[in-house]
Order: sequence, then structure tokens, then C-alpha cells
Amino acid sequence: MKNINFLKPLAVTIFMMVCTLSSNAQNSLPYSVYGIGSLYSNSNQIQMAIGGVSVPYSSPYFINSGNPASYMAFDSLSFVFNGSFYLRSGTLSSASLKQKTTDASLADLSLGFPVFKFWRTAFGLVPFSKVSYEIHDEIINQPNIAGRIVNIYKGSGGLNKVFWGNAVGYKNLSVGVNMQYLFGNIEKENQATFPDSVYFFNIGDKRTTYAHGITLDMGLLYKIDLKKNNFLNIGLTFSPKQNISANTDRVIYRFKKDYIKGVDIVADTINFKEGESGKIVIPMAVGFGLSYGEKNRWMAAADVKWQQWSNYKYLGVNGGLNDNVRVSLGGEFRPMKGTIGKYWERIYYRAGFRFEKTYLTINNKPINDIAFSFGLGLPTIKSNSTFNLGFEAGTYGNAGEGSIRDNYFKISIGGSLQELWFLKQRYF
Repeated sequence: MKNINFLKPLAVTIFMMVCTLSSNAQNSLPYSVYGIGSLYSNSNQIQMAIGGVSVPYSSPYFINSGNPASYMAFDSLSFVFNGSFYLRSGTLSSASLKQKTTDASLADLSLGFPVFKFWRTAFGLVPFSKVSYEIHDEIINQPNIAGRIVNIYKGSGGLNKVFWGNAVGYKNLSVGVNMQYLFGNIEKENQATFPDSVYFFNIGDKRTTYAHGITLDMGLLYKIDLKKNNFLNIGLTFSPKQNISANTDRVIYRFKKDYIKGVDIVADTINFKEGESGKIVIPMAVGFGLSYGEKNRWMAAADVKWQQWSNYKYLGVNGGLNDNVRVSLGGEFRPMKGTIGKYWERIYYRAGFRFEKTYLTINNKPINDIAFSFGLGLPTIKSNSTFNLGFEAGTYGNAGEGSIRDNYFKISIGGSLQELWFLKQRYF
């Protein structure tokens, strides 16, 4: 086995990513009140920099879990490790208010390697959805009864997924399957509070859902080799309609607020219901994309993804969502063809654009997510590994009566490590 000299920086990178998992979200995703929360795309820091393109994209230097057929690009003597996290800053705007938010999270942690000449495998941990919101709605009641009533809606949690993917190839065609285990819990709570009255108890209604289950994603890639080391990739992904199990605990209680300490003091429990079981329906999804470029030099790509969220159900109840469509465009360019030359000539320069018609419609207005992105792939010395930076600036939603616009900026930082593994040393 080749001597691996990157273990120390790798350990630091992993430590930084683990630390971000415990950071406070500061209620940064108001639209996560719907469905199972705000959805993560299958994109790491490299793909984020090119607009989130994943369906037609394959590389021997990083793991693209968005299309499991792409694993066949791994070198037959090397393993690949991806690790990244992101930082997010946003400004929430309504018709009359503004609020700053921050967020940090693990984005990708995965490992891939060859099994046989015709077979590659990969596994990893990535987030699937996130719930993080707190919304206050003030109602002026009769002054001689209770004064103001403030309804508080808050939620936290989300789902993660552990995946194990395999790809097989024959000539220029590869097919792959990801088997994924989704798990996590989502807590949503509604409170009716009476801040002007010492005689009224506040009422809380909290529901905690524990979800888990196995899902499958499938992918296909066909590569056409062209003249002058150019190529054309055609990609296709498909996820069938699938169910995961869910159990919900519900508690309704009375409480007083300690505004000095910022805590709720529970007086008693009105009702408690444990273990209401059912299914969460994850709807069917389809993706198609094309990429064209020159090997190890430049690439331009585009893909379209559609998911039938109108069929989403939560414990047997239709979620009232719409079908989701996402269009991504992007590319990368490296000035130098080989590995010898000035450092800036060996850097990958990336840029992209993303438009998404989300599964939400509020006040008869569709909620869209539009973003521009760019990034850098910084090569390491005497290695195919890279340190990658991705930046994205976008707008989610609309500012106006009854809706919120989120202007956000994201930074994704991580490494893609490719090292010789399956190589016997010779002694002379």
C-alpha cells in the first residue's frame, strides 16, 4: 500500500465537519414548516459550484451519489474519499420585517473504491432534509379578557441518510443502484401564549415523529468518446415511489413562560398519545442530463430533475404539495492539460446556475429557488487530491404579505482525496 501522507489534514477536516453538526441553526429555514422540511440536494462542494449538476457528471476524483452509475469512473487501483461541510448566512424579509440567520451542517462524507474490473462501490452519510423554524403570530384580543395572544410555531430536526451504492459497467455503459437508509426525527410544536395575563396558562401542542426506512435510487450513464480527447455523457436517474415507517408521539400541556430565563415551565399534561404509527410516502423522481467536455481540462453540463411531490403523504394525509422541477447548468475549466505547470494553471475554475420550482405554492404564488454559484478546485502537490471551495448566492421565496423571501449566501468547504490503494509494493 502506498504511504498516505494526508491523514493529518484529513483528521482535521473530519473534526471540523463533526463540530458543525452541533451548531445552532438560529431558525434559518421558515419554509421547512412544510412536508418533511427543506430538502438537501445530492451535491457536494464541487457540484454546488456548478449549479448542482449531478445526473450526467462522473469523475475518478470524487463521489457523485446523485447518480450511482458514476461510480464506474473510479480508477481501478485507487480509493476516493469526499468530505465537506457548509456555512450559510441568510436574510429573511417579509412585508415589514427583516431577520438575519446563520446555519452550518455536514454536506457529505463518503468513500468509494473498486471491487472488480467491472464493479465499483461507495458508501457514505449525507443529510436528506432539515427542519428549523420559529414563527410568531400576534393577535390582539379583547383587553379585558386576555390582552394579546401570541401563537408560536416552531420546529427542529430532520432526516439523514446512509447510503451504499454499487455500479457495474460494460464498455461505455454503466448502471448503478444506491440503497439508502433514511433515519431521523422531526419535532413540531404549536403554542398559544398570553404574555399580558398572569392568570392564563399557555397551551402547547408538541408532535415528535421518528422516521426510518430503506429506499432505492437508480442511475444510468452512457459515455460517447469523441475526437481530440472529448466526450459526451448521457445520464438518467430514477427513484420509485417509496414508503418509510414513522411513529409520532403527541403531548398537549399547559405551561408558564419564564421570560427572564427564557424557558417554559410545564404545569401539567392535558393529553399524551404515544406511538401513532404510519408511513411517509417519498414520491417518484426522474432526472436527465448531458455533459460535454475534454478529459481533465473542461466540461459543460446541464440536467433537469422532477419529483412528484403531489403524491407525498404523511401518516396517510396528503401534504398538499406540488410537483417539483429543478434545472441546473454549470461547468468547469482548467487552463493546463497536464499536472506540470504554474499552480494557477492547474486550478479548476467552476461556475453554475440553478432554478428550482419548489413543491410550495403560497397565496397562489409559486415559491422558487434561484441561485448562482462558483468555486475552485485547488490541487495538492504530487497527488490527484484537491481542496475544493464552493460559493452560492440565491433567493428563496417572495417578499410580500403572507410570505417570506430568503436571500442567502452559502460557502461549502471540503476535500476530495484520491490515492493509490490496491497497489503492491516491489522491493529490489
